[in-house]
Amino acid sequence: HMVVREPFVLKMPENLDMAASAPLLCAGITMWTPLMQAGIKKGMRVAIHGLGGVGHMGVKLAAALGAETYVISRTESKRALAQSLGAKDLIPSTSPTAIASFQKFFHLIIDTVGHHAVISMLLDMLKSSGTLHIVGAHPEKIRIKPRELYFRNLNMRGSLVGGLQPTQNMLDFCSEHGIVSEIEQVDCDYIEKAFDRMVRSDVRFRFVLKIDETLEKFAGVEQWEEKEE
Repeated sequence: HMVVREPFVLKMPENLDMAASAPLLCAGITMWTPLMQAGIKKGMRVAIHGLGGVGHMGVKLAAALGAETYVISRTESKRALAQSLGAKDLIPSTSPTAIASFQKFFHLIIDTVGHHAVISMLLDMLKSSGTLHIVGAHPEKIRIKPRELYFRNLNMRGSLVGGLQPTQNMLDFCSEHGIVSEIEQVDCDYIEKAFDRMVRSDVRFRFVLKIDETLEKFAGVEQWEEKEE
């Protein structure tokens, strides 16, 4: 047991699987923040650029809020997966024709990639007064021309995660709508392999450590060391 101050405690939903709920405290709140800041509600149009560990939570949350939700991805084979998560469709970013059909269409685009090469393309897909919200952490600088923003009153912003109250609001929303992250559980012996797979994007969509088994293994080591002494 541990004692903490109440303002720093979050109440995890009892009706959701604990392991699958754990990534909500990272990917979940990361995507919840842009959706709340943009005031997304039923009937609005949202696109998630990138369908990975963060992006898949954005699809689930946006769809549950009632938004017409799309995924923008260079991997067209992910269409069925995107739709199973709640997206209306997948827009292949490698297809100029597909991109052109969604010009000035979205109220909000959440970019989980953050690569400078696609920023202008994403801005062109926003409605007037729309918002491009960047949560991706690509190391290269983003370069745009000011006129890409001011002629149509577009907004660009970014965020990391969120505060405690927004996080609790997100957890309560997920509890109400039965939303959890797609996970693969692994024990401590698999950590290095899991890391290598993560680097190769070979996980759908989050690894979660089996902490109970890990603690049991460490407890066994400690007991053995005490006996040796």
